[in-house]
Amino acid sequence: MRTLWTSVLVLTVAGFVGIGSVYANGPKEAPKKEKKEKGEKKEKPKHPPIREIFKKLDTNKNGKICVEEFLKSHKITDREKGKGIFAQIDANKDGGVCPKELAIALKK
Repeated sequence: MRTLWTSVLVLTVAGFVGIGSVYANGPKEAPKKEKKEKGEKKEKPKHPPIREIFKKLDTNKNGKICVEEFLKSHKITDREKGKGIFAQIDANKDGGVCPKELAIALKK
């Protein structure tokens, strides 16, 4: 059940920050790595860093995402399920999700 909620979280966050199309068709095979020529720059990751996701979700800029910010920023139609997802992300149960808690939830 926890995996289901984590998947829902990843998909809603991904949709909110504009990377939903990456997840829309399910997992894909990782592209084969090509040898990099000397002096070539690294490619930027396809997913935005967690701090960018956090900045978009933390609308009042207080350093924590409250349940209302979380529910407003996602396309969650069932508020009770959304609150349940939020409660799972809020590991220390202080009523706010810090960047570390968000990072842990997104990596699961």
